[in-house]
Amino acid sequence: MIEIAKRAAIHAGRKVLFVRPRGLTSMSKERLGDFATEADLLSEKIILEELRKHFPDHNYLSEEAGRSDNGSEFTWVIDPLDGTTPYTAGLSTFAISIGLLKRFQPILGGDKHAGIRFDVLG
Repeated sequence: MIEIAKRAAIHAGRKVLFVRPRGLTSMSKERLGDFATEADLLSEKIILEELRKHFPDHNYLSEEAGRSDNGSEFTWVIDPLDGTTPYTAGLSTFAISIGLLKRFQPILGGDKHAGIRFDVLG
């Protein structure tokens, strides 16, 4: 599972770097100062497509798409662009974050386990 999540994070990270110089289209969310960019949505799409291809029956909780509950004991938790504000400001402090819960306990990510946190710029 970790290799598939890592591959999804790397693929998404490369794409967010590719779209960065073009300028960013953003959309507001419900809270003040909370927004998503084209890169957030693209990254999320790539990650969800890759994970769902291999784990179609798992649950998904993603920052932009919300929750998809398939009744599984496994839930993927995704922040497709962790650090959208620094990303839009041209800073290097952003990442792609993916975690996995089994029966609501972290097995990939969280306090006790290393998750996939792909530092896009190294």
